[in-house]
Parts: sequence; structure tokens; C-alpha cells
Amino acid sequence: GDPGGGLGPRGSTRYPAGYAHYVIAADQTGLPAAERWIEEAPRGAGLDVFILVPAAGAARTLPFPPRLRRPGLPPDAGADLGAAAREAAMTAGLSSCVWAAAEATALAPLRRLLPREGFERRQLSLHGYWKAGETDHHEHARAATG
Repeated sequence: GDPGGGLGPRGSTRYPAGYAHYVIAADQTGLPAAERWIEEAPRGAGLDVFILVPAAGAARTLPFPPRLRRPGLPPDAGADLGAAAREAAMTAGLSSCVWAAAEATALAPLRRLLPREGFERRQLSLHGYWKAGETDHHEHARAATG
């Protein structure tokens, strides 16, 4: 009979404003966050979205605005999510922001190569939500401990 409460997903992250272009990349684990990024993208900005899902039947309708350049990766293409996002970021140039959430090693090329190409840390929001072959992966805890 005690009252209970609940909290939803954190919404404390503010959308980075002031970029001419946004690159959004996610595998199936990052879909909810990718949807938020798509919905909150500034109206005047360009938008490239790459969503990698395991099978065509697993795809769901996303809030793609009319200005979207690429509607995503074919689910059976075996495409490299990190490489696709890197290519889009390089095409859009240094006035873009890159957000990605996927398997940690898939994002390693983005973490390594985009800063070499002139992207600043504030332009990159890369999240390894999981890691193949590893249980209980905690990207932020690992980064804090070295």
C-alpha cells in the first residue's frame, strides 16, 4: 500500500546547437536515443542518419524529417556503421556534429580518426552501449578508471 514513484530515461543531455549538419548513427541498441536526436535536430541543419538493424523485419518507422539525406543502412548490407558515419561527417565537413550509439568496437574508428581530421571533442558524442564478447560492459566506468 505504500506509494511508489518512477523515473524515466535521463533527459539531462542538451542537444548541441549551432551546427550546420548532424550525423546520427546507431545499431538497434541505440534506436531510442537516435529517435530523440532525429526529432530534436534543428530545422535548418542537414541530417544524415545511419541505423543498422539485424534483419529487415526488425526495422521500425523512425521520425525521418524531409531534409534527411540518407534514410539509413540496408539491414542486410553488413555495412560498417562507423565507416558510414565517418564518411558522412567528412563529406559534411567540420561544421558538423556526430552522435553515435552502438557496439563499442564499431565506434573505435570514429574516436580515433575524426579528431585527426580536425573534429573537436565537443563535436563528437560517441557511446559504446555494448561490447561483443563482454558482459556487463560499462563504457563510462572504464573511462573513469583508465
